[in-house]
Amino acid sequence: MRWAAVVLAFATIVSVIGVSSEVRAACERYPTVGEEFAASDFVFIGRVTSGRMDWSTTEPGEFSGVEYVVQPLKTFKGEPPTEILLYSENSSGRFPMMVAGWYLLFVGPAYEMGFAEETRRERAVSVCGHSFPLLTVPMAFEPFPTELTFGQAMSLAPAPD
Repeated sequence: MRWAAVVLAFATIVSVIGVSSEVRAACERYPTVGEEFAASDFVFIGRVTSGRMDWSTTEPGEFSGVEYVVQPLKTFKGEPPTEILLYSENSSGRFPMMVAGWYLLFVGPAYEMGFAEETRRERAVSVCGHSFPLLTVPMAFEPFPTELTFGQAMSLAPAPD
């Protein structure tokens, strides 16, 4: 019963926070599922195992983003490592995740970020794509989420606004 309470609390928090229309407005274009699948290096169901704030070096008290450690549990495309770092920058393009949350993730190629000597390569999840948290779905999973096929997982995606 404790697990059900955690899932309900998580779903409530995510539904309250949600993805605002301002964030959605930052997207120039939404790819189709097929386009995003083809452009992704990895597509998988994963669980967030930790998150670390990336504090700004130029603005005290501000953060540049969050680095998440995600454990892929069922892979639909590619061969991700047993743990993958995903970066969510603090901008209108952020894809916030919750530690212990389950997600269907489309992960694109690593990209350059930062300035001058601080540049580094990061992987990210696009807020303009089809990734979504599985635990916000208002239903109880009959099978363990890793037993879902890609089609079954996509059928759980929230309806567009």
